[in-house]
Amino acid sequence: MVWISREDFAICIASHASSGSTPSILMITLAIVPLPLFCGIEIQVIVPYAHSQNGKAEWYIHTLEDSAQMLLADASLPPEFLSDAVLTVQYLHNHSPTSTLPAPLTLYEVLKKKKPDLSHFRVWGCQCFSLIPPECWIKGGLQQYEGIFVGYEKGCIGWHVRSTSDEYYFSRDVIFNENAHGSLRHSPHLLLSPPPPDAPPSSHPICPHLLTEQGQAYLDTVCQRDERLAHHKHSSHGGVPPALHPQQSLVAIDGFLALVMASSLPDPPLNFFSIELDILLEQKSLMAWPDPLHLPHVFNLSKPPDNFCEAMAHPDADVWCSAMGCEHSSLMEHGVFKPAKLPTGRKAIGVCWVYAYKYHPDGSIIKGKEEARLIAQGFSQQPKDYGTTYAPVTKLTSICIVLVLATKNDYEILIYDVKTAFLHALLDRIIFCKHIPGFPIPSTDDSSPADVLQIICAVYGLQQSSHEFYVLLHGILESIGLIRCEVDHAVFYSHFSQPPHPSILMPSNSEDLVIFMLVHVDDGLVATNSLPLYHWILAEMNKCIEVVDQGAVSLYLGIWITHDCELIFEASAEGAPGCQCISRALLYHLELSVCPHACSLPFDQCC
Repeated sequence: MVWISREDFAICIASHASSGSTPSILMITLAIVPLPLFCGIEIQVIVPYAHSQNGKAEWYIHTLEDSAQMLLADASLPPEFLSDAVLTVQYLHNHSPTSTLPAPLTLYEVLKKKKPDLSHFRVWGCQCFSLIPPECWIKGGLQQYEGIFVGYEKGCIGWHVRSTSDEYYFSRDVIFNENAHGSLRHSPHLLLSPPPPDAPPSSHPICPHLLTEQGQAYLDTVCQRDERLAHHKHSSHGGVPPALHPQQSLVAIDGFLALVMASSLPDPPLNFFSIELDILLEQKSLMAWPDPLHLPHVFNLSKPPDNFCEAMAHPDADVWCSAMGCEHSSLMEHGVFKPAKLPTGRKAIGVCWVYAYKYHPDGSIIKGKEEARLIAQGFSQQPKDYGTTYAPVTKLTSICIVLVLATKNDYEILIYDVKTAFLHALLDRIIFCKHIPGFPIPSTDDSSPADVLQIICAVYGLQQSSHEFYVLLHGILESIGLIRCEVDHAVFYSHFSQPPHPSILMPSNSEDLVIFMLVHVDDGLVATNSLPLYHWILAEMNKCIEVVDQGAVSLYLGIWITHDCELIFEASAEGAPGCQCISRALLYHLELSVCPHACSLPFDQCC
């Protein structure tokens, strides 16, 4: 099944026409032949700009775009190389392990039934020199030309090279200089050598040095290390000091440290004076700011962080650390996770933090009420990890009917909230997840160390979480004595001719005790003629789940609700007898007169 929007379909055909090639027979046929004529191919047109309907395809496109941008930034190449970078990223993904397949399989291995050969992989965007075939030599001319490595060829060992004259070549005989970035403008100076003193200043902005005290300590440690290494190598090479690798120089490390924006850094490793090059690069990468392309970064504190890394880089990182600590403590108290060893053939899904503010009615942020919630990445679950996923929620029609009945009979309208709702429901499937960002996996008493967490309760984000909680809530309400409405399974009601508990009194008008409960995941709307009955039901529910009474309703699911009984009483005093006061109250309130020949209102008839 192929999902394609009308705009993308038109752009696809237009791109073929503009490139001078003829669109394929399939594309032309799709444009002029009705869809039912096709056998085995169904094209469903998505809504314009509804990117979420593309599902995993949209997510994978964003992955390709982000990875291509990373290659361009690392190679310092302009956006005109974007198409080459995307093709390279796609080639690398096909030869790399993916979370979709069991580790460590790759897409290439699944299709070809053999391990991929990675010996031809090179640093993308580096400087290279392609040999000119002897048949094309010019007497006294060059035997090789300088270029930029821009990609691979499927099914062939060779490399795509873009020359300094902006022409593309595919060659097998290429010499790579992976320590230098390629450039379309030929320069006799390699990046391994320093620029001449009279070189013009670079047009790229210089990263501001925003070092902390520990960052300065790093620099001091690096200086001492360079002095010791220089003295050691000077004595071991017969008095001739060897040239340091560019990545080992103080200038290179200083450039990395200039990207540090965090308030603290870890202490330098104990073996920093004898550290190897690859470990040094890893240390520098960990010390670098995760988004060096957008420095200096200015945070918008009116919006919560988008991810864990951004939360840790925020100026108010301690606030979000406290919120994550509270959520993590709650998860541990409920026994949501259990350290485990990942069985062979199973996959662990990821988890991530989602941050949110709480707001006052005027829209201002409530300080000290920041929330951090752990969400499971349920989109990576396999079908065997879940069963039924549907959970009913109350309909808008049901809300309106209950509000009308509550207004007609002068019921109390209240709301309640279930704290950590999903965590009260247990899972009937075995699901594993990766470690929680910011919190290591607890150690176990077993001999084999735990590398994943087993999810015991329904965590937000899992496919079956809402269904499991609804089943739990349904059982609790039925045990109390409430009946589920067969028209709307998210509405529960009950009539009590006798008090279910001695603390509850019958209404003074000798009517039955009545209660309606509307469920929308963890938020509930209640209409009842007895407050003691409402509090008793919440007390019974609290024996199984944690329910908090939030009092009279003012806002429910984005609907502002005002229960104004005085308006009804005033309308009744004006001459609208009985239940007709409800339907005519708005007319009197808006100072509108009643037509003497008006027909009866539908609500008057039902009363």
